Amino acid sequence: MGYYFSPRQTQERSLDEALDQALNEDMIPDDIHYDDRSILDSFSFRLPHRRRPVVQVILVRTSAIDAIMNFHSTIVMNVITFRSAYSFFPRSTFIKKIGICFDEDISQSAAAKYTSRGWSLVNELDEAEYYELGGEIRRGERYVGDSWTWTIDLNIE
Repeated sequence: MGYYFSPRQTQERSLDEALDQALNEDMIPDDIHYDDRSILDSFSFRLPHRRRPVVQVILVRTSAIDAIMNFHSTIVMNVITFRSAYSFFPRSTFIKKIGICFDEDISQSAAAKYTSRGWSLVNELDEAEYYELGGEIRRGERYVGDSWTWTIDLNIE
């Protein structure tokens, strides 16, 4: 048996109604824990009789990449498409296990989630750490496929 929609207390019980509610709301629900205005809502899916794992689908106003690049920290700035997987901050995320926070007001629950999984969260890097990460943390635009992004092509045949 597959995953089923697991609504939050404030969401409609059926996925169709919850989607309709999200698309027609003027305000982002308070209980989704995302400050980004590009995110309309999130939807959780679980296996029957199990709390974990949870698959979370996030409904965005415009571009999924835009929403991801505006998340609280570098830890979650990874994307999987049908063709490839991308990590925008691979050295800090997977080699150093450091999350650089862009939002100093990251919630305690979000911070606890990642520190319990082995990451350190920092608001700034010292000069040695900055150079050790090879330029992936810098001012300016980042984009899919730039020289700091890890790209892993998936076998789609």
